[in-house]
Amino acid sequence: MFRIADLFDEIQQVRQGSSSVTQYFTKLTTLWKELGQFQTLLVCICSTPCSCGVLKKIIKEREDKNIIKFLRGLNDHFAHTRSQIIVLNPMPKITKVFSLILQQEREFGSPLPLNAVNATSFNVMTQNRPKANSSNRGSFSTSRGSSSNTR
Repeated sequence: MFRIADLFDEIQQVRQGSSSVTQYFTKLTTLWKELGQFQTLLVCICSTPCSCGVLKKIIKEREDKNIIKFLRGLNDHFAHTRSQIIVLNPMPKITKVFSLILQQEREFGSPLPLNAVNATSFNVMTQNRPKANSSNRGSFSTSRGSSSNTR
């Protein structure tokens, strides 16, 4: 019983972070499989074959919860794709969701977390900005003349 609680906690806490999408997805599927060994599915009491479809509904509900967990744990630069997937009805299978996210990761060209990408962009922007020179502060030049005026 304690292991089940530990698995639930671990699943809720896992995030992509600096991992690739594949590493993050593999970690989650490993935890889900282990949890599945402890959980049992309800058994339908309909005559064989089942006519009520409850088992399919339970499996679909469990998979949808796993998809939502997977999407919510992704880094923020997947926000647009995540929001597009969440509104799909019916929700696609988890393998399709994984494939869509993996495709987007390839388009990004790198599994860098968003904050690392922003830091790199900031560094490039500040390096390309002209540096302020205290001796030139308050001076300007006009296109008509070659002299500079000081305030």
